Amino acid sequence: MPTVNNIANESEVLADQLADEIITVNEALEKGYFYLENRRFEGPFPTGELASIAALEHCNLSVPGECRAIYHGTVQLNSVTNLREPLTDMRQINSVECPKVETPESANEGAS
Repeated sequence: MPTVNNIANESEVLADQLADEIITVNEALEKGYFYLENRRFEGPFPTGELASIAALEHCNLSVPGECRAIYHGTVQLNSVTNLREPLTDMRQINSVECPKVETPESANEGAS
């Protein structure tokens, strides 16, 4: 017949066998201000103003008056694609217009 001590010992062995495994997940989360360049979130920056300045400095103007969206929130780095993917708290807070580049043709039009 089982005794209280036998049941206690069996319970401890069973508990050891069923112990939770500790799973470590390495999520690279970044929070702050970002700008969007060629479908890539660039940043993070500590303020929206610094994100706007960086967006203007790195603007590869392809169309006059082209804009860059400024976002605030959290991104997660996808280790497969090496892209920052926005999480549900990401919101567009502003946009900045890249400066127009004056070409010799546009300068001549203004002189006419």
